[in-house]
Amino acid sequence: MIQAGTAQNSGRGGPGNFLARYWRGEGLLWRIYWLYGVLGSLVLAAIFAAALLGKAFAVQQVLLPIVLAYTAWIVVAVWRCAPNTRKELYTHLARGLTVAWALNVVMLIGFLQLELVAVYAG
Repeated sequence: MIQAGTAQNSGRGGPGNFLARYWRGEGLLWRIYWLYGVLGSLVLAAIFAAALLGKAFAVQQVLLPIVLAYTAWIVVAVWRCAPNTRKELYTHLARGLTVAWALNVVMLIGFLQLELVAVYAG
């Protein structure tokens, strides 16, 4: 099910090429899902948790749109790279789990933003 000539070259080029390649669906599913989706999200969550524990409200406010933009990129990249696997089941699982995760992130960001508004409002 891997698309010929697209996913094979996903490891070459600069960071701009990397973002564009995955946005176009030219990367391997396992790489975008596990390395950039799961591990990348864990890194962002850890940074946000540190800001939350440290009561660094300005840092939290800056991170929220970054997390939202990252989530949008990951959803599109996973969706488009999903066929780049050997088993069709993985295509459907990756898409479903990523959409569910993204909906959770959007709700979480909404609640965190409300909490920050309350902090700023005093």
